[in-house]
Order: sequence, then structure tokens, then C-alpha cells
Amino acid sequence: MPRYLTYGEAVSTEPTPPDDVLWVAHRIGELPAFRDGFAVLCGSVAWGRPTSRSDIDVAVFRTPGTSGLDDGIAAVLRSYTEQVQGRHTVPQVDVIEIGALSERLVTRENLVTGSMPITSLRTEREVFAATGLRFHDHIGALAAAKGEPWQAFHTAYLAGVPRDKKTRTRQIRDYATSFATQWRGQPLRSMRYGEPDAGQLKLMGFAQNFPVHLMRQILAHRAAYPAPDRADDVLAAFGRLRGHRFDGVRAALQPFLQLDAGYAALTGRCRERPPQLAREDYYRELLALFGGLPFDAVEEAVWAYLGDGKPRRGGGLS
Repeated sequence: MPRYLTYGEAVSTEPTPPDDVLWVAHRIGELPAFRDGFAVLCGSVAWGRPTSRSDIDVAVFRTPGTSGLDDGIAAVLRSYTEQVQGRHTVPQVDVIEIGALSERLVTRENLVTGSMPITSLRTEREVFAATGLRFHDHIGALAAAKGEPWQAFHTAYLAGVPRDKKTRTRQIRDYATSFATQWRGQPLRSMRYGEPDAGQLKLMGFAQNFPVHLMRQILAHRAAYPAPDRADDVLAAFGRLRGHRFDGVRAALQPFLQLDAGYAALTGRCRERPPQLAREDYYRELLALFGGLPFDAVEEAVWAYLGDGKPRRGGGLS
């Protein structure tokens, strides 16, 4: 997920060198949870092609063996912070839980004649529906292109994820609808009066990534998922889909695909000496980048692709 900066960060730091992002990712990848197969790097750092704004994405299956993961990541980030002494922004790490060990009560027959059934706790692997299918595809692409450690992680935790056409259809519909519903709530409106909080900055990164994630889901739905599945690969693969339904999705997503260039120009003006934007102007222009995102048009294009007609406004699915 691309990072969006506060004004203070934009004017006081230089872009983080992509090699620095990879250095931090490599150190994180040496932590015990990775060596033991409970976690893998994913996203742009796993492909070896981060940008200066890339987060470091970590997919983890939570077990007792991952108890020290978060502290270990924090230690790596502190080490980098001490090295750069404020020259660069410190990469953010996004830890995505794809599942965890869970306990449930299981009742089995008592082999002793006339005795009551036996109830006991059983530890089982649970893969979360919200992330399982998406990471089945993404880590599967890494496994296909690069092998280990992604192959072992995929086999252990993601191979059994339901991925029939009905499940994929529901995933696409839910993803587009939840995104549109969230933005109809105007989550950035408080920026009119002050600085965005960390959650709002993160939401901007989600918005920039939204079109690539949606295209990935549609490509998987069409059995055309690319490996590698880097952003450029996904855009190229989606561009090869023919038909008015795909044209409608492409057109609706175009403004989202322009966010990266717009934000690069904005931060470039902040990093000139002296900065060419005051604090208030930076936040006003940042808000304007997201003010016209056509979330209604995206939702309608997705529903048209799925053949569902028009979505019902104001909540819920029709």
C-alpha cells in the first residue's frame, strides 16, 4: 500500500530509497516467524520492486510461534530510524493476518458402552474469509513465479480456500460495495479543518490500491490471473480483456489510477527549497485529489460486469 505523508514529513524528509525499503524488508524476513514458515513477505517487496512510498506487506498465520513477530518488526524499524536520522521516512509495515489457530469444542462417541459422549477442545487452523481468497491468489502467484518460501506457506494455509465462481462473484461484489459505502460516508471530511489522522492517511493508500486489487479479483474470476501479479502485470492483463463490461470498469477506475502521479507532483512541490506549498495548501490539494473519486460509478460498473443490475444506494445489497 502506498504511503501518504503529513505536511511535516513531506517538507522535512527525502523519498525513501527503494533499496532501503528492501533492506528493511530483508531484515524483517529474517525474524523467527519467517524462518518457521508462519509468515512471508508479500506485495511489491516480495517481487523486489518497491517504490519510495511502498509499505512492507507481511502475511502471517497467527500461532504461538508468531508471538514475538510484532516486537521484532518494531526493533527492525527502530534500527533503521537510528541509521537515517530523519533523512528519510521510515517504511511502514502492514501485517495482514490470513488466519490463526483456534480452539473449538468437539464431541465424539465414547467407546465405553453406555457412557456419555466425550467433549474436548480441539485446536484447528482457521483461515479468515476476508483475506484468504485474495492471498490465495497473490501468494499463489509468488509461489508459481519464485517458489519457496511462498509455496510452502500457500500449501500449508491457503490451498484449501474456497474459490468457486460463486465465492469469487460474492468477493468482487462485496469488495466494491464496501469500498463505495465507506467513501460515501466522507471519511476525509474533517481534513477541511485540520491535519489528517493516521487512519485517514492509510485510507488514501487503500484508495490508490483499490483499482489493482479489484482488477486482480476480476482476473481471477475470469481464470486470467497473472503471475507475476505486480501492478504493471495486472494492468496489462486487465487491458487484454475485451468487451463493454470490462471497458466500463476500466473507465470508472481511471481517476484512481491517476492518484500516484498527482500525489508525486504534490510532494515534489513540498520538497523544493523553499517549499512551494504552505501547510494549509498541501492539505487542501491533498483532499482535492480524493474529492472527486467516482465510487458510485465503480460500484455500478462492477455490478454491470456481474450482471446484477444497479446497486441499491444507502446500504446493503439488492
